Amino acid sequence: RFMAALKSSGVFHMEHIPTLDISPILDHFRSMENTELNMADLARKLCWLLGVCAFLRPDDIGGIDVSQTIIQDTGILLTIVFPKERRDGQRIIKKIPVRRHPTDKRLCPVEAYLEYTDRIKNNHMQSGHHKDASYKITPLIRFSKDLSRVLRVSSIGVYMSEITKKIRDLPSNKPPPKPRAIGSTLAAMAGVATQDIMVQGNWSSPKVFERHYRISSNTSSNFTSVVLGSL
Repeated sequence: RFMAALKSSGVFHMEHIPTLDISPILDHFRSMENTELNMADLARKLCWLLGVCAFLRPDDIGGIDVSQTIIQDTGILLTIVFPKERRDGQRIIKKIPVRRHPTDKRLCPVEAYLEYTDRIKNNHMQSGHHKDASYKITPLIRFSKDLSRVLRVSSIGVYMSEITKKIRDLPSNKPPPKPRAIGSTLAAMAGVATQDIMVQGNWSSPKVFERHYRISSNTSSNFTSVVLGSL
């Protein structure tokens, strides 16, 4: 349902500031096929879509182990090694499903992932995890000019921010909203149950989502239009 909502107008609200319109980002993505993008631009697109559609942080994306990805008919199942969340104080490995866009391949995080991994498949490498160098993974995001080198988590964050800054009229005195917050807010506005959002984002309680991630408390006045109108 969220992917269908993403394909719609792309307008959402932040409290105390003007309405923000993410349609420039969607138009930007629609302007070129994945096969036409260079490696850096494809990586920017992929990272931003994973942030918005799967609620992933730069740190999460940096911990994706490509060798453990499961490709399914409905999408992909990513393995994220040592995310921010812990269990009983111990680091964990979590699985995150990413679904296909129902109609538009140019807005589909799965299609972007498959194109990107197809380009790096001949540069197989293992690298120490950024949180524990003794734990080896096959990293997803690489340096565009040297696919044998892993891109730093901070650079992944810059990639994501560069896409978000295409939103018009962002407040000049605040950092741009994180894709994770944009995605979860859009999902809530589209009528997706808070419980489902919590599971996808791995939030411990509704309060965590409401206090720290949800950009707006506004809801869509016409859920049918938002959720079904774009199918």
